[in-house]
Amino acid sequence: MLHRLLIVFLSAFLTLSAAHAADDVVRFEHFNVPMKHGIFTVHLSTYLYLPPGNGPFPLVVINHGKSPGSMQPDATFKWQARVFLARGYAVLVPNREGLGKSTGGYRSTCDVTYLARTWADSIQAAIDYVRQRPEIDSKKIVVFGQSQGGITSVALGERNLPGVLGIVNFAGGSRNESCGGWERGLVDTYKAYGADSTVPTIFFYGDNDGYWGDGTLSKQFFAAYHAGNPNSAYVDEGMFAKGNSHYFFSPDGYYAWKKPLWQFFDQIGLPSAVIFDDAKAVKAAIEAKVFVSPIEQ
Repeated sequence: MLHRLLIVFLSAFLTLSAAHAADDVVRFEHFNVPMKHGIFTVHLSTYLYLPPGNGPFPLVVINHGKSPGSMQPDATFKWQARVFLARGYAVLVPNREGLGKSTGGYRSTCDVTYLARTWADSIQAAIDYVRQRPEIDSKKIVVFGQSQGGITSVALGERNLPGVLGIVNFAGGSRNESCGGWERGLVDTYKAYGADSTVPTIFFYGDNDGYWGDGTLSKQFFAAYHAGNPNSAYVDEGMFAKGNSHYFFSPDGYYAWKKPLWQFFDQIGLPSAVIFDDAKAVKAAIEAKVFVSPIEQ
């Protein structure tokens, strides 16, 4: 009898110890989000980073751009995720339909307004999928995007989804030179999205952008959007030292965007300060190579 009680006690102790250990670690997961297309279902290759503890955590969603050609690897945004993990955020990185390892077909036409709205379907599907998890605070979500992911995030913003408190657009747009008047088309697209959005939104663009040029066009994007959604701001990053401000959402560019970004978080009522224990857990996760290979769910 004593032997049996000892086994039960040890089992409970080990379970409790494992639970406490899990509370102290950063987790990195990969799973496929199902998204319905009529009678068909596509699967979106998606990554989730969770800070230490059980949550619920506010959620940052990061949307990738589009590489030239028809093939590109999964986006993971590991470095950027660490910045938010250290502040107590969960980070979601969905790969849109037909890109990376996600199934389905990638759409491309000259109607960018329509296109970005279809791309935003993938982002909403991923958000809806994870907002059911107990670790996620579904009332505190910020959606980021860079390049094509930027305009996709702005397109999502016009839906005014519950819990989405902010949209962050880094050098957003979709350039297709085979489409006549593509510049005017992009301005009109941003105007259409601003007409219905009430979500606080911030645009980050530079003056030496490999896609949008010296800032003249991107300021037109913002003016068109701002006319419909005055709850928006433009940050002029200036000349990016690495020579192409299209890519300043990067470790090299952090110095340029960190101050206005965290001010934006403060304005929408979300935490911006580093949490000492979470930063320590992120450092330990890097040393343990937690970010090398995600847990498959």
